[in-house]
Amino acid sequence: MCPPPVLLLAATAVSAMGTVVSGIGQAQSQRFAAKVADRNAALDRRAAQDALERGRIEEQRQYRKNAQVMGAQRAAMAANGIEVDFGSAADLQRDTKEVGWQDAQTIRENAMREGRGFEINAWNSEAQASASRSAANAAMVGTVFDVGSTVLSGAQKYRKAQAQKWKP
Repeated sequence: MCPPPVLLLAATAVSAMGTVVSGIGQAQSQRFAAKVADRNAALDRRAAQDALERGRIEEQRQYRKNAQVMGAQRAAMAANGIEVDFGSAADLQRDTKEVGWQDAQTIRENAMREGRGFEINAWNSEAQASASRSAANAAMVGTVFDVGSTVLSGAQKYRKAQAQKWKP
């Protein structure tokens, strides 16, 4: 059987190693969380770009659709002998143009809102990644202090045990 001071040293060493392993595990977990958050930010940035591009395409479709409606109106009015550039016919075309323009603007604004939502998510993910990296660093610093505390505590107990051994 080992003398108590040796057991004390062994217990201190095992405790210190457990603290090191735990700290390394915490740091690795936080670094992984940072990588996941970075990846999520990148995906959200791509989604924002996609939302804006889809909005531009849809806006152009709306302008073309509106031009087709206006062309069909002009053709129908002209076929019925109506002067297309004056009076009610001109008012109808202006109204059609205005409604089409408003629809295109709504499409653009909705795409911008969707893109902004993805950008906000990306910023939040980047902040989470930064916080996780800080937590990983803090875990390692905390581990160093915890190991130091464990070693000092073990040394103090060992010193007391040695003092007890030499008492007459």
